[in-house]
Amino acid sequence: MAVEQFWFGDPSLRQFGILRNTDTKKGSKGVLFFPGLAETKAGPVFLFTRIAHVLPTFLPVLQFDYACWGDSEGEMEESSLEGLIESARLAVKVLQQRAGCEEFLFIGHGVGNWIAATIGQWYAKSSLIMLLPYASPFNKDDFLLQTLIEKKDNTPHVLLDTGRSDQWQRGGAMRTLFCKLGADHYTTKGIVIREQLLNDIADIDAKKLLRNHTGSLLEFHPQDQNALAFLAHQQSIALPFEDSYLTNPYNCDFIVEQTCAWIQKECESVL
Repeated sequence: MAVEQFWFGDPSLRQFGILRNTDTKKGSKGVLFFPGLAETKAGPVFLFTRIAHVLPTFLPVLQFDYACWGDSEGEMEESSLEGLIESARLAVKVLQQRAGCEEFLFIGHGVGNWIAATIGQWYAKSSLIMLLPYASPFNKDDFLLQTLIEKKDNTPHVLLDTGRSDQWQRGGAMRTLFCKLGADHYTTKGIVIREQLLNDIADIDAKKLLRNHTGSLLEFHPQDQNALAFLAHQQSIALPFEDSYLTNPYNCDFIVEQTCAWIQKECESVL
């Protein structure tokens, strides 16, 4: 399997991607990972990279960074939900063009779950794997978020700086909120994002997105926290150990094993 690193997308705001490609014929399935807020293409605790390394070698696999995040060009405070979705759309196009894929397996975490579900609406032949999805992450008027507001004279946008808060204790409201979005491992170091980005994320209608999804769906969730219980057509797997932060190595091993087994079955079902 050949491994290729490259830039793609808008020449003025290039995105970085890593493609593990095969010699499969056009029409094959391809795998694409959707990071959470502030996460890189490696995923939470390098989970995306671990999965990519052990997937069947006949599957092309693309990991990428959204514009303004990770190794891609741009600044985090320039990021918008529309921009994240456009970055993901361009990544799917890259997988189509470079690997000839016509069917897709989308794997997401945090906000990446809902970006994947949004993109999945445009591709009928797509399956979803969702890592710890949430149904409603927060209230836009949450007073905790107001403590993060930072005014800057050189931008028309209201910015939130997570480094301004000291409420990041494990199990605390602020950390739990950003953990759902996928930014748990970056919050105490400080990320600066537009308030509008969080407002738009809060407006995502998770139930509508998934009820419109016609493909296969696999969901991993913490024990007693199945956010997608309203869906009748998903396969739901509870993590063996209580863990909302994906820091338990046994849970991560479990996710890798179960994800690969599920993907293998998905591929066999169309052969």
